[in-house]
Amino acid sequence: MSGLEADRPVVSVALELAEIRRSVDVGFAQINGQLALVLQRADQSDEEVAALKSEVAGLRQEVEDLKRGRWPWQTIGVLAGLAGTVVAVIALVRP
Repeated sequence: MSGLEADRPVVSVALELAEIRRSVDVGFAQINGQLALVLQRADQSDEEVAALKSEVAGLRQEVEDLKRGRWPWQTIGVLAGLAGTVVAVIALVRP
């Protein structure tokens, strides 16, 4: 057996290890790219959620303002009914 034949298994193993290392490096690069994309989308989602929370808080405040500024129609109806009753009673009592 010559020296070249004895080195073939070592060279073959070294080449296979280099190929495995390249495959692992490519896989890690792909995973890193995908993770970066996921993180970017998560950041965008967080920003959208914060904007929506702010908008909802503003809408809630508007609703509360509208509730405070509305007319108390039930109370006005009751008072009008009582006033009509008082006028009717006065008209019946006076001859």
